[in-house]
Amino acid sequence: RTIQETRTELDRVAPAIKSARTTQYNRGAKDLEPLTVGARVRVQHPTTKRWDRAGTVVETGSHRKYTVRMPSGRTLVRNRRLLIPDTAHQATPTGPPPPDAAPTGPTPTKKLRWREPLVETQTFDKLSVSRYPKRTRQQPDRL
Repeated sequence: RTIQETRTELDRVAPAIKSARTTQYNRGAKDLEPLTVGARVRVQHPTTKRWDRAGTVVETGSHRKYTVRMPSGRTLVRNRRLLIPDTAHQATPTGPPPPDAAPTGPTPTKKLRWREPLVETQTFDKLSVSRYPKRTRQQPDRL
């Protein structure tokens, strides 16, 4: 076969390959609903991957791009997949529940115990600290 024949064959098969790859990719993908301006959102931290920062959507851009204003006044530009709606700040009905309403959550059956915080002033010798408290650690003889 010549190079020209191979190219024409690849050009003929390319749309089918692209369609198969698109179908395979979209199998695991999910569509995220667009956010509105003024919506409270959680922002994923880029290195820790935690949703520990909150802000407000100020502007929506093209291609799922959003501008978010943080409480400090800083503005961030983030893709939609790095933003989730902040459900902790949604409007909740005020006032007592109606008398005929059943309790919504499970009743707690286990008491929570308070743990004393670690005292920062404590100092530990490296040789006395061990994962196994009954084991005594000896100084290595090669030093």
